[in-house]
Amino acid sequence: QFLDFSNTDSEDAIAAQVQDMASRRLLSPAAAEAADTARLLAFFRSPLGIRMRASQSVHREFKFSLLACARAASELSALAVPPAPDEDTILFQGVIDCFFEEGDGLVLIDFKSDRVRESTVSMAIANYRPQLLAYSYALTRITGKPVLARYLYFFNLNREFPIA
Repeated sequence: QFLDFSNTDSEDAIAAQVQDMASRRLLSPAAAEAADTARLLAFFRSPLGIRMRASQSVHREFKFSLLACARAASELSALAVPPAPDEDTILFQGVIDCFFEEGDGLVLIDFKSDRVRESTVSMAIANYRPQLLAYSYALTRITGKPVLARYLYFFNLNREFPIA
């Protein structure tokens, strides 16, 4: 969340930032100890990490709340349109790990630290897909910009997975 993306070209640079965050109490000592600089570096060197770093507008830990129509709450697309004034509503809240602007839209990234394997990653993707779709509808409604791409990034596999 607090990494300076312009200084993520090596494990040493990332480790120095992690230690600085710990000294400023932005990270607990345990979190700093658990930070896997090799996996973080792998992300920043990945095609998705390079795209993110190239963006002029990157948002991290984006908290949102919006009202959605209660009658259609079971349909994710209901999040895309504000409810009418006389409709019952539900409050939809979330925290989006990261999104960035690219071209005329947004790219959404959800980082996962799950211990998935190649044999179980498709099941994990299926489980997380509704979350990313819901976040996409919310982002479009909040920003007015389309979400052009969604990705899950599993640090355990050092890989990104596009979500259709």
